[in-house]
Amino acid sequence: MKKFFSAAAVIAAAALLSGCANKNEDAELSGKDSQPEVSFSAYDFYSESSEEIVSVDSADEYDGIISASEAVGDAEDRGFDQRELTYYFDVSGEYLGDTQATEDSDDKAPMYQTMYVTENGDVWTVYFIGDEVYACPVSYIYEAELDHEIILSESDRLVSYDDSENKFYTTVPKKSVVELVVVDEVNAETLEKYTAEELEKL
Repeated sequence: MKKFFSAAAVIAAAALLSGCANKNEDAELSGKDSQPEVSFSAYDFYSESSEEIVSVDSADEYDGIISASEAVGDAEDRGFDQRELTYYFDVSGEYLGDTQATEDSDDKAPMYQTMYVTENGDVWTVYFIGDEVYACPVSYIYEAELDHEIILSESDRLVSYDDSENKFYTTVPKKSVVELVVVDEVNAETLEKYTAEELEKL
């Protein structure tokens, strides 16, 4: 049976991954200029939502940023080639709008994302942040009405990009905010295994 979910579910699933999603739920849809003024800093936000802030790096000092062609190649190798790979910001933090990453582009972005739909219709959002890869089961989170996020990761730390400061935050998130599920590899095969039934066991 085909599953339906709202755009808000996709945006909410980006918690702790993008400052754009953290501070303004509409930013991914309507653009950076629509963001309201915020009375707290990004550091305050990550302090509130994390057990530990491991490191904070400006985009121009972060070694993990990859090019669009590298991101496309990595996505294809992992089986994430159903949808376009897109990005919204360049390495200077300038908002570009919904921009497609292509295999012949040397342009670099701090964060890329795409969608993956499993054989049974579960929808995931996949994030490439620096050289880290994460996956979030957005349809499951929406349907289960969870009050926290679930993110599949290849490590017990979460790298997030905050566009308001153009910085990368490496954190250990609070489980009440993000349940980080560590897997050997974030790829299509892994996502196929994490059905709703398996996610319910977490």
